Amino acid sequence: MRRRRVLKFFVDGLSWKSIALIGWVLVTSTSSPAVECRPLIEQKCASCHFVTHVCPDLAKKKGTWTWKRTIQSMIEHGTELTDAQAKQLVGCLSKPDQKVLDICAQK
Repeated sequence: MRRRRVLKFFVDGLSWKSIALIGWVLVTSTSSPAVECRPLIEQKCASCHFVTHVCPDLAKKKGTWTWKRTIQSMIEHGTELTDAQAKQLVGCLSKPDQKVLDICAQK
């Protein structure tokens, strides 16, 4: 019962904007595992221009904001992505691990 009161006090003390910001940070700060990233990158990026566009951009270590713009541009040009896939791609490309980078080494 005490936990509920503490949680209610904490939540009541925050504005809805603060709660939304905390939720957004929690959702966007989790990185996607490479096991899920690699197939998504190969299916959605490599089918059009992976080696010529994505690998050099990965080497430049572009940030989240740049990748969000890139993914939005892809969608505007006809790439079919769900919101979840778009978010996952942004996470995968802005903070690629070795399994994702290995795709570029295979070119």
